[in-house]
Amino acid sequence: MRTFSELSDALGLRKFLFSPLGTLYFVPSAPGSPRVMVRRFDGLLPPALAAPYAGLITACADWVAARPSVAADVRVLLPLEVGTDFVARPHPVYHVSTDSYDPASPPAELTAMHRTVAAALAAPATGERDGVVTRVLARSLLEPTGRTYYDERERRFVVVEPKIEPSDLGGPAG
Repeated sequence: MRTFSELSDALGLRKFLFSPLGTLYFVPSAPGSPRVMVRRFDGLLPPALAAPYAGLITACADWVAARPSVAADVRVLLPLEVGTDFVARPHPVYHVSTDSYDPASPPAELTAMHRTVAAALAAPATGERDGVVTRVLARSLLEPTGRTYYDERERRFVVVEPKIEPSDLGGPAG
């Protein structure tokens, strides 16, 4: 597993913005450069939680994939790399996220996705981990967020990064 310093040296990462969960970095745009966003665990989440954080993202993706009705409307991006103190993920280009929609007149796709996801989330959790996953997905899909957008080509919503809170990983409540 690489460290953040090794990854930063290899990709020439630049600081994007501070986040309480860990500073975000990106690869400067240049022909042939990968579109990657990196969360360095230097905030409320210690480096030891990089792998559990990535595991929770994967569990969210697995939960969606296991429910065909939800998977028809939603996809969760998986981490590209997990290091000792970072998680790298794809950095898609999008301009309108779910926090941009007018709540008084949401698009039909959002309303349909909310119905499908709410019905799936209403099923009882099958354990503590499932309960955490469903809480994270409820925040990521049913609440407005800058990290979920509708992809016209796929005709479904893409969760770029689930809305994970420190308490989801056993840390202090955010």
